[in-house]
Amino acid sequence: MNPIQRFSRTVKGVVQWVGQRPITEPAFPRLALDSWRAELKQAPPVRRRVMMTAFRNRTWIEWAVYATCQLRRLGVATTLVYSSSEVRRLYPLARVSGVDQLGFWAAVEDIEDVRLVDLDDWRPTPAEAAPFRDFARSYAPTVAAYDLHVEENEEGPLERSYLREVARAERMLAETAAAFTRMLGENPVARLVCYSGLIGPSPAICEAARGRDVEVLTVEGWAWRPGHMICNLNAPALEYNLESWMRALGPWDTDREDVAARLLRFQEGAASESSGPDELHRAQRSTTLAPLPPALAAFVARPGPRFLMATNVVGDSSMLRRPSVFRNQRDWMRHTIERVRDRPGWNLIVRAHPDEAFIRQKVAVRMGDVARELARGAPNVFVIGGDEDASSYSLMPGLAGGLVWISSIGADMAARGVPVVAAARPKYHELGIVEEPATFDGYFESLERLARSTPVVAPETQARARAYLSLVFQDFSFFAFSPTYRARDLFLSGPGSPPDAELFYRIVAGDASPETPARSEARGVA
Repeated sequence: MNPIQRFSRTVKGVVQWVGQRPITEPAFPRLALDSWRAELKQAPPVRRRVMMTAFRNRTWIEWAVYATCQLRRLGVATTLVYSSSEVRRLYPLARVSGVDQLGFWAAVEDIEDVRLVDLDDWRPTPAEAAPFRDFARSYAPTVAAYDLHVEENEEGPLERSYLREVARAERMLAETAAAFTRMLGENPVARLVCYSGLIGPSPAICEAARGRDVEVLTVEGWAWRPGHMICNLNAPALEYNLESWMRALGPWDTDREDVAARLLRFQEGAASESSGPDELHRAQRSTTLAPLPPALAAFVARPGPRFLMATNVVGDSSMLRRPSVFRNQRDWMRHTIERVRDRPGWNLIVRAHPDEAFIRQKVAVRMGDVARELARGAPNVFVIGGDEDASSYSLMPGLAGGLVWISSIGADMAARGVPVVAAARPKYHELGIVEEPATFDGYFESLERLARSTPVVAPETQARARAYLSLVFQDFSFFAFSPTYRARDLFLSGPGSPPDAELFYRIVAGDASPETPARSEARGVA
């Protein structure tokens, strides 16, 4: 939407609001919230209560308020936990006496049957936080890494900042866990709903819920498809419950095989799939039809076994708390490049993730830069930066093997018959589609074996990889928020509401399983 359209919508919405007429243009968050509240006048009786967190940024605060209204429409009331200091920082009108009632947050307390709990009023004493210190010490590196957009066990230029952030995160996690433990004791609920389960205070919130034997539903925005959400029960949202999803989706059949084949063509940039399945984000900016840059083409033509090392975007929450025989990606890359340097007959292409350019503002460490520094003077190592345009799929034919940290490109390679070695436990661990060496020496033994004789990837393994890709990119997310991830573009029901809202918020309410396919006969059905 261009600025002129946004302004026109805003004027129309304000006129409707001032005139106390139904709001059809919720051009900013307060108008959206008032339109939602208007639909709750005929809400059914309350049959259950949940606790919801409204923290971190405008996206997650506005989602929590929207979810609160959706749940109340379903007969579920919400105890909404927020931080008044955070709200005042993010919503400036809340700080200005006399006009504060015009702001977004002022209308939250008027949602039908909502209870507001200010976390700032629940700060624990050191003695109350002490029992959670061990937990906080375990999760602090995870929280600090995400907030600084670095890796756990950061060893680069940001190491000192990272260590300071770890200390701060440890205090915050212990205090948050103590506060929520008391809060849940005094505010009994059937379920707690929070974002992520891995970042910010969310691990501490989950820990407190576990201690109180309260189930937790974690949610995440799904950047692969704008406006989509994912969720998980009693585990971080990004810990995909693959077995349950496979069961929910039923047998793999020819229709699903066709969908998977279309996805693979879309990834490779086939013209016939240019729009993508449901506007799926395409990470690769080049197609397999585009010629390789001359220097890269010459490198690919070198004799000897060739490996493709595909990194993850540093700072992506999907990387957090993944077991590995290496300290982090940098450590993995350092040791792998040194081994290849000592094997002049081997060739290694390091491909930094293309989304380093897509989310440039969040990338503090670019793995292409790290690789170039580590590979300096090694003629048998070629580095492709995240901002360079060369399709990773063009590099797969003729590989001795693929090397990944946890990237989904490991499944992409396996689906195309390339054997893969993962250095950390990937999301597709349960499917057994890649090698996952249990030791440092075992990792390099796998590389030596692939260099001598590339094994054939069994057809059933390739099929499992295709099933995984189809599940993650096509089936298990819900179109349940706005594509901008802001409240101003949302309606509670009707044609303007997200397509999967009815089903997704029944899942959030506890009326349907998190593993309920949205794009099937289950759409809109509990």
